[in-house]
Amino acid sequence: MSLNKLLQHSISIALDGPLLRAVAGDLIGGAVNLIASPVYKAVHNHFTLSGQELGLALQDSFGRGVGAIGAELGGGPLRNMLRSKLEREIRSQIREVYFDPYATAQGLDDGQRHRLQNAIAAVCGQWLQARQRILSTDRFPEPDIASLFTATADTETSLLLAQIEATPGIEPVPDDVRAFFVASGVLDQTVFFFLRETLRRDERVERTLNALQQQGLQADLIALQRQQTEINQKMMQALQANDLAQINTLLPTLNQLKSATEHLEQMSIFAHRFGDWTVLLDTRLDTLEQNLRAGIGALGGEMHERFDALESMFEELMRTIASGGLGERIQARDELAVYSSDYIQRIEQAVQAFRNVPRYRARAANALGSVLAASGDDKRAEQSLQDALNHATCDAERALAYHNLFFVYLRRGPGAYAKALDALNQAAELDISYSLWDRELYTVEELLGAGGMGCAFLASKLGGHRKVVLKTLWDSDPAAIQRFYQEAVTMAQCAGRYVVEPLHYGYADAARSKPYIEMEYIEGALDGDSWLIQHGPLSIKQGIQVGQQVAKGIAAAHAAGICHFDLKPSNLLLREQDGNIDVKIIDFGLSSQVLNLQKQLGASRFRDKSAFAQAVFGTLDYAPPEQQGDTRYGPPGPKSDLYAFGVTLYRLISGQSASKPHPRYLRQHEGLHDLIFDCLLDDPAERPESAEAVAAMLSSFSCPVTTPKPSALARQPSEPTAGFQDSLRDGGQGPALVYLPGGTFTMGDDNAPFSNESPAHSVTLDAFYIGQYPVTFDDYDRFCLATGREKPSDEGWGRSARPVINVCWGDASRYCEWLSEQTGQYYRLPSEAEWEYACRAGSTGRYCFGDNARDLGAYAWFSENSGGKPHPVGEKRPNAWQLYDMHGNVWEWIYDWTGNYSEPTQSNPSGPARGSLRVIRGGCWYHGTDDCRSACRDLWRPDDHHNYLGFRVARTV
Repeated sequence: MSLNKLLQHSISIALDGPLLRAVAGDLIGGAVNLIASPVYKAVHNHFTLSGQELGLALQDSFGRGVGAIGAELGGGPLRNMLRSKLEREIRSQIREVYFDPYATAQGLDDGQRHRLQNAIAAVCGQWLQARQRILSTDRFPEPDIASLFTATADTETSLLLAQIEATPGIEPVPDDVRAFFVASGVLDQTVFFFLRETLRRDERVERTLNALQQQGLQADLIALQRQQTEINQKMMQALQANDLAQINTLLPTLNQLKSATEHLEQMSIFAHRFGDWTVLLDTRLDTLEQNLRAGIGALGGEMHERFDALESMFEELMRTIASGGLGERIQARDELAVYSSDYIQRIEQAVQAFRNVPRYRARAANALGSVLAASGDDKRAEQSLQDALNHATCDAERALAYHNLFFVYLRRGPGAYAKALDALNQAAELDISYSLWDRELYTVEELLGAGGMGCAFLASKLGGHRKVVLKTLWDSDPAAIQRFYQEAVTMAQCAGRYVVEPLHYGYADAARSKPYIEMEYIEGALDGDSWLIQHGPLSIKQGIQVGQQVAKGIAAAHAAGICHFDLKPSNLLLREQDGNIDVKIIDFGLSSQVLNLQKQLGASRFRDKSAFAQAVFGTLDYAPPEQQGDTRYGPPGPKSDLYAFGVTLYRLISGQSASKPHPRYLRQHEGLHDLIFDCLLDDPAERPESAEAVAAMLSSFSCPVTTPKPSALARQPSEPTAGFQDSLRDGGQGPALVYLPGGTFTMGDDNAPFSNESPAHSVTLDAFYIGQYPVTFDDYDRFCLATGREKPSDEGWGRSARPVINVCWGDASRYCEWLSEQTGQYYRLPSEAEWEYACRAGSTGRYCFGDNARDLGAYAWFSENSGGKPHPVGEKRPNAWQLYDMHGNVWEWIYDWTGNYSEPTQSNPSGPARGSLRVIRGGCWYHGTDDCRSACRDLWRPDDHHNYLGFRVARTV
């Protein structure tokens, strides 16, 4: 019976059984549904060790445990080696933590202590010699996974002693030795700690733990303690309310959480106490056995050398990492580090040597995570840092891992900001020095953004209700911080209408190395980049209005002797109010930091890295030649801000990449076109005279929207015409296009099954081009190859001429931007009105061919004929304008935000100015006939990807 229970304990130790019992109980609410729970499935599918394998591991760990106890208490060189350089901080744990307190509590004198030590060492020597008989692997049953989720009242010590004493030929354990083992717990703690370390080296156990972690079925100590606190609070409320039913419900959960917390705390303590013995006892146990029988022998010298060699190896690893400008702790600008091509490979190889060394494993994993993060490999960096958390032996190692995870998530961009903030808070709870703000003054609610200068957080002051923005800076130079705040105050005094008001500045730490600035929070404001994502480009009228305010703010700064040097959309806050857009400029006062960063960027090799690094490198798109090291034009000055102003305004009005401004996007206003491109001249002397002059020119502009000259339109066909294709700059052809002349049609359907399709209304459109087919995998894969993007999954259905799937609205938009750069033409997603106009092809019926849904199969792949997958484009009949797959195959992303039809007549509508959902059109292989109608409109989150969602392009004439 004891072998069965020992086996159960072995599995529990390897997989943190108390923790899994707590999670399983929380997920499934009881044992009845255990087999169906995700916790059970993850363990059952991956933990495939046999009873014999577990028995061998336990046998080996038993030998290590009793060998360690005997070596420490038996005296001799093996114990003395613990005084090596590596062991100065961790003294004789078994003696000082277990034996000495026990002997003192029993009142033993020196002679009695010596006799008990020798008796313990002798017993350990006998057990070590007989370990194969005590724990015979032939008698171990196959593991029962379900038993892992059932707690047992037996202690590990009682189980081990029962198994030892039941073994034939083993002398009875002396009473005083038994009393020591039972009271101290040293036997089970050493044996089962070594077992845990041994089993966790097995790749099957590692896969099990990874599966649990990936599914969120593992928690760390901080999370468990937090849950325990929450349950305790609920218990107190139930007690005060005398709610016995609630108390009975909460009590089992509280007990499970307490057991899991105690287990993880114990494992952390054991790792600190015994971690280095794991490496020390990698020597052959029979050698240790001989030395125990001989009074320990002379094994110490060899072990001393092994410890010193490990320390030297780790120090060399740290020097290698430092040679690339990196370290264990991730820094904000690590991705700008310059290092040799084999740097990462050498570090990965070196880190492997420490995977089985508990003392160094977490530190090595933290260091590797730092290096991988700097290289842009955030997935492997996260894995390495999670490994550091799993094997941390102290709060310092855990805090460092959470700090590093903060930067990994930060670099993924806004979608991971919540995880970044949580990791930062975890680090600060363990070690306050990782906090970026004064936690006694502020409660941070949200991470707003991050860049090359620092982070911005939405916060509220403790005891108050006013929200503020905390800007934390990576640069810790006190002079730079003082200058930043002083220039911000100056700007508020001379241009308060156009800049964010600074309220306070301080430091998160006594060493004054973690500066932050408290600034006003503007409710409802968006930075320029976020505005483009949510609302799209500014109209010409809006662009002139925004440009005037920015130019006036810059002019006031220049009059005060202050340059910005980092003007870009993300440093403008835009808020719509009463039909106008108000603008505030942020990040004045960082000029010296900006110029230093741009020097770093110039020295760094650009690699396709994280969203954070792309944003930092994107700063160069707005920097004039003199800020990028071109000495022909002298040092940066006020006219450098005019260059950045021109690029910024171009980006906000065109919505296109700022890296290669093209005049075609400003043809509607000749004066604005000329002003912006004058700002973009390389030579500062040829740019406008001043920001004040730019503001005056913008004020003089009216906003007529011009149309192409009649002679240009006359060259276009008068009927819908297929056969157009633009050449790509890097070779090949763009998607096939159909030219559609302008016209008027009835959009919507008053008799539709869905209310959002009415009322039917008249729409007039200018001429445009539209893709003859949905964009295919061939088209999109060429774009991915050219830009280094990850190719979307084809779900195993094939690529080539099939419509691309699993792309979000942003992916489709970026493909259009790339086509624009490649062809010199303006590609985009079609508006909703353009799409329906193209789909109907002159028809007023439910479909392009009429009203009879029975004929749809000739024109479309849909639920009744698709076989559950999309098909190559162009296999069905086209509509009257030679457009294929307008019905079915894949839903197609549309430019517009979703909104209701309201106006009885419209000209070139482009949908609402803002929203949270984008329109999709056309139906797909998965849906039925109603969804494939010409007027049918659906809506979707712009960041979603699905295997029935693609797009086709449009092109402005």
